[in-house]
Amino acid sequence: MKKFSKVVSACILMLTFFQNTKAETTFPFLTFLTQNGNSTTMSVTSLSMTVSGSTLSVTNAEETKSFQLADLVKMYFSNSSTGISDISSDTESQKVDVYTMNGIHIGQFASQTEAMKALTKGVYVIKSNKKSIQVAVQ
Repeated sequence: MKKFSKVVSACILMLTFFQNTKAETTFPFLTFLTQNGNSTTMSVTSLSMTVSGSTLSVTNAEETKSFQLADLVKMYFSNSSTGISDISSDTESQKVDVYTMNGIHIGQFASQTEAMKALTKGVYVIKSNKKSIQVAVQ
C-alpha cells in the first residue's frame, strides 16, 4: 500500500509538471487500468487527484471518478483516449446516436463514419442498437 501511494504521489507530481509545461497538448489523457482489466481514460484538462484512505478520486473538467488503490494496476499518460487506433464495427453501416462524456445527446447520424466527420475535437460515446463505443476525435 505504501509503495502504491508513492506511485500515486509520483504521478501527481508528474501531472503538475506536465500542466505547468503545457504538455497536455502532447498527452491530453490519463488512463487508469484496474485488476479486472477495465480501463478508464480521462482528459487532463483541469485534472486533480486526491487520496483519501484507500480511495483515489480523480476530477477533471467533465467528470469525477473514484478508484480503490488496491484495484489499480497502473496509470499512464497518452495522446489517445483509447488504445484503439482503427475501429471497425457493424455501427459503420447503421444509424448511430452520439453522446458527450457527460451523457448529452449530440445527434443521430446515418453511420459511424458520418458521425466522425461531423464531430469536433473531443471524446464521445457512439451508440448503435447493439453496442456502444468510446471514440476520440482529434
